[in-house]
Amino acid sequence: AVNAGLSGVTKEFAIENLKARVAELEMSNDDEAEKKIGEILFACCNLSNIYKKESEKSLTMAINRFIMQFREMEDKARAEGKTIDQVPQEEALKLFAAKKGD
Repeated sequence: AVNAGLSGVTKEFAIENLKARVAELEMSNDDEAEKKIGEILFACCNLSNIYKKESEKSLTMAINRFIMQFREMEDKARAEGKTIDQVPQEEALKLFAAKKGD
């Protein structure tokens, strides 16, 4: 696309495009979800390029943070004598959200 002259996309335009794709997903049915998720991923890759960041590296870092957060949730549950599947979902989500803010 850059070779075709489509290189002038701004961060603001790319972010608005991502928001529009997410809105489309929210309104889609299950049959359309895979297509819409693909469009969201593509929009994220476009943003990554605009910010001059590597999409794969960004995703790997996010996955690693998730794994660490989840392990900490498991440790907290274990400290209470529970397994993670014994923690009520609402409580687990609160723990995860609290850890995510760190």
